[in-house]
Amino acid sequence: MQLLFISGSEIFLVLFVFVLLFGAKGIPDLARGLGKGMAEFKKVTDEIKREVSENDTFKEVKGVANEIKESVNANTHQIIEEVGDITKEVNKIKR
Repeated sequence: MQLLFISGSEIFLVLFVFVLLFGAKGIPDLARGLGKGMAEFKKVTDEIKREVSENDTFKEVKGVANEIKESVNANTHQIIEEVGDITKEVNKIKR
């Protein structure tokens, strides 16, 4: 993948085209509108994140997932203990 390198003259050319298209007085308005749009986008995404984290269904799913995790951990420890006991018995038989 080729990286995009922009030189100073290319930046100057782009700025010159913006000034020609929008005029010197129009550029601050354009930048202000872009800033407001970005702020609104961030506000909406933060609101969506908040709603998801406060959602009861999300909390229920998280609780069920934690119960499953605890069950798997308990069963894993039990299996490890049983394998250890079997290994000890096999070692006794080998001797």
